Amino acid sequence: MSAATDRAAAARVERRERIAIGGLVLAWVTPSTYAAQRVLEVALGEAGSPAMVLRAVHTMYYWRAGVALWWGITAAVLAAAWLERRPQHLAPAGRWLGYLLPLTAAIVLIVSFALP
Repeated sequence: MSAATDRAAAARVERRERIAIGGLVLAWVTPSTYAAQRVLEVALGEAGSPAMVLRAVHTMYYWRAGVALWWGITAAVLAAAWLERRPQHLAPAGRWLGYLLPLTAAIVLIVSFALP
C-alpha cells in the first residue's frame, strides 16, 4: 500500500470515530436535557386547567422533546467539530462518554418515575 492510501484510510477511520462520538454525545445530551427541563418545570410549579390537562401534557411533552433533541444535535455537531481539530482527544472522549451514558440513563430513569 502506498502512503497516500494509508493516510486516506486513517482519515476515514478518524472521521467514523468522530461521528460515533457525536452520536454518543447526542445520546447523552438529549435525555439529560429532557430530564432537566422536566425537573425545572416541576420545580417552578405547573399551573394548569384540569379541563385542558391532556392537551397541555401532550403539547408540553412535544415541546420538551423537540428542545432536547435540538440541544442534543447541536452538542453532537460541536463535539465532532471540536474533535476534528483535536484528534488526540478521541479515545479519552469515548471513554468518558462510556462512563457517563449509563449514569445519565439511570438519572433519567429515576426522574421519569418520580416526575411522570
